[in-house]
Amino acid sequence: MGAKLGQKERFNVRRHPQLAVKALDECPNTPHGASTMIMQHHGNNLGEGFPRFPHSTISPHAALFMVVEEFVINYLYRQWSVPEILDHIKHRLKYDKFKPAIEVLEMTCHEHMRRV
Repeated sequence: MGAKLGQKERFNVRRHPQLAVKALDECPNTPHGASTMIMQHHGNNLGEGFPRFPHSTISPHAALFMVVEEFVINYLYRQWSVPEILDHIKHRLKYDKFKPAIEVLEMTCHEHMRRV
């Protein structure tokens, strides 16, 4: 978390899953599981903070969200290559819960790279 953020901003960054779910709960026809996915996308069931090790009890959708988010952050902001990102994700999210999402991401990336 950046040192440039004030206390209120740091609080909001740490709790944005809870704040987003609260807003989403006010929307009619929200897809089933969307709130759970958002609440758990930091790797825990409480939607708070950034745990060092993701909990094994998060939903498969939250695991997918975390894999995709990790890819996007490293691609857009760190400007890493796709192979670097895939290696990083496999190391950082090495738990069984993430393997299906990582395998699909790898397959998609390799398929795209063959066509380019």
